[in-house]
Amino acid sequence: MPNPMNTRRGWFAGRRRGSATAAATAVLVVLTVGACATTPPAGGEVAPVASVQVAAAWEALPDSPLSPRNGTAGQWVDGAFIVVGGYDTNPCPVGVTCDMDPGIPLRDGARFDPATGEWTSIADAPVPVSGGKSVVVAGLIYFLTVGTGGQANPAEFLRYDPLADVWSELALPPGYWPQLVAAGERVIAVQNTDENGESPDAVFSPTDNSWRPLPADPLGPSFDRQAVWLGDRLFFSARKLLASLGADEPSVARIATLSSDLTEWTQLADSGIVHDSPIAVGGRVVFPYGGEVMDGTPGISFGGVFNPENGLWTPLPDVGSPLAFGGSVFDAVGHVVVGDRLFNMELSQLFDPASGELSPVPPLPGAPGYGQTVLATDSIIFVWGGVEGATNLNTGHILRMADN
Repeated sequence: MPNPMNTRRGWFAGRRRGSATAAATAVLVVLTVGACATTPPAGGEVAPVASVQVAAAWEALPDSPLSPRNGTAGQWVDGAFIVVGGYDTNPCPVGVTCDMDPGIPLRDGARFDPATGEWTSIADAPVPVSGGKSVVVAGLIYFLTVGTGGQANPAEFLRYDPLADVWSELALPPGYWPQLVAAGERVIAVQNTDENGESPDAVFSPTDNSWRPLPADPLGPSFDRQAVWLGDRLFFSARKLLASLGADEPSVARIATLSSDLTEWTQLADSGIVHDSPIAVGGRVVFPYGGEVMDGTPGISFGGVFNPENGLWTPLPDVGSPLAFGGSVFDAVGHVVVGDRLFNMELSQLFDPASGELSPVPPLPGAPGYGQTVLATDSIIFVWGGVEGATNLNTGHILRMADN
């Protein structure tokens, strides 16, 4: 497990849907950092939240062929939202932490076509599948399953062809359950941490079903190792492994990029952000979380946006919603890329990283929940399944963006 050097807080910090009453009064800190500066400042001019309504009402989805469940894997591909697997065992009630065995995930799936409004069952996966790690490359979905059930449910690397409705079992990437990254026409596996020993990041070769190691990054032993593909290069971030919790400095995000041919690293200045989970959107890299170290020392920022064209950072809006490091699944945030904006389901907001503007959208109908599958196209947001109260759902909604 990563060294718990910090707690996370910031715009994307997890409040359950329905409790985000501060969204209407959220403010955006507008501040430009000099080209040589690496730490987003803590203050600046305050601008009002954008008040333009950008979407119509949520539409209820028709009945699904799938049973009620949470934690499904999903992607948008070939003109449809595809959801697979998940758990149908009794969930923890919303707002309650409990130690429950989720059991073995399911294998069935379905596709929803927003143009026709129809669900269609797809072929069962060859092994159980749960949410989290999947990417789309060249019209194919690649899944890395969690593998929490020992021999009954080992980790698996799968490929699904939506046109042929065919599954393939592939060679596992090296390391323990790394992050998958869609890098143009390639699938890359990035190790999450070096705490249990270093393992190479790797790129998948579909021609011979094998993994080729990438050159070692220049950041050294790290944790919270994550990456996104932005333009024509891999944008990589990681936090330096610290010897102890008593270290003098918080472990901030360190940055490097890998060339489009995956051969040459370039190290950039450290970000000054205590973070995880970078997201590529609108030609920027958004770091959703800032933080504070565990002894209460203020964190360096509440998250930020990196512009690779000029190397500048701007801070995210601070709406005062903290999330403790390792926060419970009940506080998980639903956020997804919608064109060149980022949707935050907890706050019912769209964020434009280029302009720094927040725009409200209608809140998702229903009571607060968790475990939903949240997907999007450039103009449609799709939310399905999850838990409401102590009940799994097989219902959902879509939100179609209105013309601006």
